[in-house]
Amino acid sequence: MMSRLHKPALLGGLALLAGCAAPNPNLCPGAAILADTDHATMLRPGAPADPSGELYRVALTNAATDCHLDKKRGETDSSLTLTFTAQRAPGADGATYSVPYFVAVTMGQRVVNKRLYTARFTFAPGASTVVFTVAPDNTQIHLGNGHLPWDYQLTAGLQLTPAQIAYNQKMGRYAP
Repeated sequence: MMSRLHKPALLGGLALLAGCAAPNPNLCPGAAILADTDHATMLRPGAPADPSGELYRVALTNAATDCHLDKKRGETDSSLTLTFTAQRAPGADGATYSVPYFVAVTMGQRVVNKRLYTARFTFAPGASTVVFTVAPDNTQIHLGNGHLPWDYQLTAGLQLTPAQIAYNQKMGRYAP
């Protein structure tokens, strides 16, 4: 017969075992947006690199993660949901655009893995703002020896060209 003192320990242990493969955001790798790549301005072809040449602006505004932890295999299967906001000058016509972005698995300053994606979005006729979300492919992270899920981070950002980086520096929050 089990004593009353052992029941709480047994129930607690069963709860931990039951949670091995259950989603638990507290056990997941973190989600972050790389600050210098959180926004971009797309210019009209042949237009000047100033506000008069802007076609639209897009910003990565939120990143959220969830995962399933498989303790036996030492892996997490992490999902990521990214929210973007795009803005343009008011126009009568609708328009569809795409923007390249990346998701990197990082551990401290080290990039473990990086994948590129493209998000497509549409401005409705007359709309000047659109908010959209994407969920890139799940990321499997094999936990290195002695590392825990929260030692890793899923870092997202817009995949910028050198010209876009220069424009952000010239026009953005980092301008002199």
